[in-house]
Amino acid sequence: MDKKSESKQKQLKRRGDELVFPIMALVFAIYYFYTIMDLSWEAQINGFLIGSILIILVFLFLIRTGLEVIRGNASLQFSDLFTFGRAQMARVGLFSLAVAYVLVIPWAGYTLTTFTFLIMAMFILGVRSPIKLLIIALVLSLTGYYFFISLLDTRFSPGPFENLINWLL
Repeated sequence: MDKKSESKQKQLKRRGDELVFPIMALVFAIYYFYTIMDLSWEAQINGFLIGSILIILVFLFLIRTGLEVIRGNASLQFSDLFTFGRAQMARVGLFSLAVAYVLVIPWAGYTLTTFTFLIMAMFILGVRSPIKLLIIALVLSLTGYYFFISLLDTRFSPGPFENLINWLL
């Protein structure tokens, strides 16, 4: 390989590592569609809309990346995906959180699991303000509870929070 092609190869944006999360999101959306098949039609429609938006965004990202590769502005090589640095620790942490979320939600319930997941994910991503962590996680998890469990009557496994609310009401 001559020096000119070597320098051009170094200048190309490496997009291989940027495809990992979109492909994982695509797999998650397909899994999500599978899990909502037995739910009420309202939940299925909402789940389909949310999953479809995610799939559309992933496909737009893949098309943009493909066009960059075709135009010669990028390559599908991995840059720092397999090096262990701060970004890699965040990736591993978020992936581990996602797996833990799926494993814990049946016994801890939607609201508590989502609240904990959001706090931990935002912390991994660099949010350090306890007030921001608590307020954002609380608002989003309670909004999810109200939307999915109260309005749509989604059949998530009840956890301590859901049991407490049912007991109080």
